[in-house]
Formats: sequence, structure tokens, C-alpha cells
Amino acid sequence: MIGIYASLVFLVGIWATLLSFSNRREMERLKKGPPLQQRPLVSILIPARNEEHFIQGCISSLTDQSYQNIEILILDDNSSDRTGEIAARLQAQDPRVRIIKGKPLCEGWRGKLYAMQQLYEQSKGEYLLYTDADTLHNTNSVEYGMRIILNEQASFLSGYPKQKGEGICTQTLVSAMLFNTVLYIPLKLQKTLQWPPFAMAIGQYLLLKRTLLDDIEGFTSMKDVICDDVMLARACARVGHKQVFADMKDALSCRMFSSFPTGFQGLERSIIGVIDIKAYMVPLILVAATILIACAIAPISAIVMALELLLYPGLSPLPFLLTLGGSLLLFGSWTVTGLYHGFPLRVAIQGPITFIFVVAMYLHGFYRKATGKGFIWKGRIIR
Repeated sequence: MIGIYASLVFLVGIWATLLSFSNRREMERLKKGPPLQQRPLVSILIPARNEEHFIQGCISSLTDQSYQNIEILILDDNSSDRTGEIAARLQAQDPRVRIIKGKPLCEGWRGKLYAMQQLYEQSKGEYLLYTDADTLHNTNSVEYGMRIILNEQASFLSGYPKQKGEGICTQTLVSAMLFNTVLYIPLKLQKTLQWPPFAMAIGQYLLLKRTLLDDIEGFTSMKDVICDDVMLARACARVGHKQVFADMKDALSCRMFSSFPTGFQGLERSIIGVIDIKAYMVPLILVAATILIACAIAPISAIVMALELLLYPGLSPLPFLLTLGGSLLLFGSWTVTGLYHGFPLRVAIQGPITFIFVVAMYLHGFYRKATGKGFIWKGRIIR
């Protein structure tokens, strides 16, 4: 069993090294395209519900864009705070800004998706940029995204913004997003395959051609999904539109969660929302959780094996070498990828802790989904 365990850790480490290196090269390639030749109208669309602490900073960063052919639409989604008041003041200061009063939530719709649908219906742009109210955009944010999407002749672009947080535990939770490019998605292969299960998006930056939403009839086909960003990317791939995933840290930043509990609740909701849970998947979920825990404890296992070799020199060193090598490859790749996407070193080195957090979020989220308790987000229950 020790040999099997050591071999598993080593193979996962090899895979993480090769995949993360390949994905980093692909993301760097996307940054090197020629400058923009066209500047079609881009509608920047912001669903906002109780965002009084963030909305002014977000809008101010968007009105200062180097890409000038824009309109900025804010949908006040029945906020109970000063979101609408602040947005109205910003509208008065810039003619490109327009506030829309959200309709009462329609039966059968998720709140954010209904807001996104209303924004789509009110917008005029050939391209639409959905972004969250808690983002801050660099002056090149729109130009950066438009250059990639036009150079790649794609219909949909998303990627990793620079993530900011209040504390190391909250930031370590958020770094769980690195699973996508360290262990899961081969971006170069996906560019050719456009396979829906590999389609990925981050809701803080969703840039798409209007024709994509026209082809899928807006958000009506996914109005009740939990994870709107990933499901939109998958819908894009299913209908034959090209989707691209990029490194976006040079375009915008986001303070996703203010505390560890809100981060745990938000991320477990997203993790569960990506997977259509069926009874037959329970064994697969348990196997995946076991592998993640096995990898998380691999550095400790390597130390224990080293002590055993000192106490019992006759033991084969191979399991120790495989476990140590696999640990270094896996969490070395994780650390390098975390630094590449803008996480500080103290967070990037927390890979083993992140693995444990992910298992805890998945199992707890699965429990809440399976028992019908659902999730509470922005004051609304999501089941």
C-alpha cells in the first residue's frame, strides 16, 4: 500500500508540473498579440445587489478606461442599502453611465442571472463585459480583454483577476481556484477541443460577443443554475462558439470575500454549482476527496518515511523518494502558479491547506445540496 500511495503522489506531481507549465505558456502567448485595430462598442454590465461599499470604486475605475467606446449599465437588483443612490450620483457625473432599476425576481430564476438577463436586454454593445461590483479595473482592463478576444477570434473570454483578501485564511480559500490550471484544464488542448466540461470562467470578468447570447437566447436556458459563469462558458462551447481562459491580473483585481465564513459559503456554493450531483457520483466524490487528502498529507508522509529510514536502514528508500519528489513537484507547481496569478508567497505556499479546505467545502456543500438546505447568498436562498 505504501508503494501505491507513493506512486500516486508522484504521478499527481508530474501531472501538475506538466499541466501548470503548459497552461502558463498558453496564458503568456495570449498576452503577446498585436494591438487593437477595431474598437466596437462594449457594454459594461454590472449586476449590483447591496454593494454600497464597492460600487463607487468599481464604476470610477471603469469610467477611466483607455478604451473609450463603452457604455456602463448598472442594474440595482432591489438593494436595501445605498447602492442605487450611489449609482444615481455616478450616472449624473458621466453620460456613459446608466442605472437600471431591477425588476422583482421572477419565479424560476436565480437572482444574479435575472439581473444579467435584464442587462443583456438593455445593452447596445456588440461586445458585453459582465463584471462584479466588488472589482477594481486597471485603465487597460477593457482594451486588454478586447485585444485577446479579437486576436483569438473568440466569442467568450474570462480569466483570473488578481485576488485580494483580508487575511491569510480567506486568501488561502480563494486560492482554491488554482485547481483549474494546476490539475484540471489543459488550456492548449481546450483551445482545439472546446469540450464543455473543460470550459471555465470566473464571474468577475466575462467578456463575450452579443451574438453568443443571441444564439443561446440569453440566460433563459440556464436561469436556475447556481454557478452562472462556468455554465455560460459551457453553453458557449456547446453551441460551437470559441471560449478562451486567460490570466487577467494585469486588467483587474477583486476583493472577493470579507471573511473566512463568507468565503467558505460562497466557494462551496460555486464548487457544488459546477457539478450536477447524482446518486451514482457519490463514490466518485469520495475517491476524489481521498486522493486530495492523500496529496495534502504527502509532505508529512515524506517526513515520516525519512524518520523510518533512519530507524530502519534496511527499508527501501523508493517510497520515500517518490513521495518526496511528488510533493515537491505538486506543491512547487502550485506555489509557482499562485505567484504567477498574483497571490502573495505566504498564500501560494499553503497548497496542502487549500486541498483540505476544498475537500471540506465540497463535502459540506454536497451535504447542504443533498439535504435541501441550500445556500444563502445576498439574502436569498439558493437550493
